[in-house]
Amino acid sequence: MHELKLHFSREELHEATRLRHVLNQNIDVLDGDFWPQDGFGIPYENTFSSLLGSDSFNDVLSRRSSRHVLDLFGGGYFLGDAPFDTMTGVRLKNIDADYMRYCSLNNKTRQGWWSDQSSLSINTLKALMNNPKRTIIEGDAYGKALWNKVSDHMTQSGIPYIDLLVCRPHGPFNWETMIDSSIPVAARRIIFQQLITHACRLLSPHGGLLFSQIPTPQLYLELPTEYYISDFDGETSLQITALPNKDILKIERNLLE
Repeated sequence: MHELKLHFSREELHEATRLRHVLNQNIDVLDGDFWPQDGFGIPYENTFSSLLGSDSFNDVLSRRSSRHVLDLFGGGYFLGDAPFDTMTGVRLKNIDADYMRYCSLNNKTRQGWWSDQSSLSINTLKALMNNPKRTIIEGDAYGKALWNKVSDHMTQSGIPYIDLLVCRPHGPFNWETMIDSSIPVAARRIIFQQLITHACRLLSPHGGLLFSQIPTPQLYLELPTEYYISDFDGETSLQITALPNKDILKIERNLLE
């Protein structure tokens, strides 16, 4: 297994700052986007099947004594009727009403014509949306303010850590249509790694799991399949399984031995 060292030059950090500015310029556009990879599209289990094996996310949660879930860029629709202690959805806007309207009106989709989360029964979807243990936090994931809101929510709700964090941002991370193509790949990589670093800090140090898409596979094709960060924050390590050819990775956080 290879150790990953995170080091960015001053030039790369400067380009990453410029990229964040470009992303902020697109907030108005994104705010009206239904984030097509959340709910609309293939099921989350299909996206991460090469990492889950024969398991579903329901299976993953059923084996844990603590089940605090966070869906980054999503509303947690993938959970269906899976058991959870809390579910926090983090996204630019809450689309529950629009999504329910879509599922109610589009009978073909509800019957599985487009095999996705919208094939859940309306009753299951309503129960999930109305579950008092479910919270949607709105904000810009590229800014510090949102992560402060998430931290405050976890403290106020008695959530010590996140046990399962799923991040499927492929839609809003469509670099070719959103981002100035003159910005180097290294800067784009920094943005993603900074986002994932924020997410990893929320993970339980007792085997907390993060499943994420890699926004653009070219960003990570040089990575080995298995690698780790031996000292993430002085107390924990990260074990990472990356499948660039599938555009996905899995991270597990544990206490240092």
